[in-house]
Amino acid sequence: MTMKPADAGGEGRMKRGIVFGAIALACWVPMTANAQATSGSRAAQAEVLEEQAWLLANQVREFETAAAYLRAASQLREERGARVRDLLNAGHYLHYANRLLSAVSAFQDAAEVAREGGDQDTAERALRNAVWIAAKAGDLATVRALSAQATPGAD
Repeated sequence: MTMKPADAGGEGRMKRGIVFGAIALACWVPMTANAQATSGSRAAQAEVLEEQAWLLANQVREFETAAAYLRAASQLREERGARVRDLLNAGHYLHYANRLLSAVSAFQDAAEVAREGGDQDTAERALRNAVWIAAKAGDLATVRALSAQATPGAD
């Protein structure tokens, strides 16, 4: 019979609480932005979330939480380059956390934002990362779909 550490369940609940809190903050801020926040305060909130992510960056067990903070920060930012950077970093942390399909999604989002801003090179790099991780996850349908998007001249 194997015994669990006394706080094993509590740690999972705490991690879910942190992730939920980051997501809730990301949803709450846009709703209140028109009433209360200026673009400066949104940027400040994004910086706080990014700082929180970097504080977790050396803790392997917290990579998923760091990624949630980065995704939330990207939603608060107006500057497209910073949004792409946050999404790319979130994708890497999700990959390191072995959340492969979530990593693919983050890289796809980064590619979309980069493409909208006319940064085709970054969009292609993000899509290549998404393809590689989708292949690693064994999601061949996604590999085919993303490969067509990443190929120059694709329909």
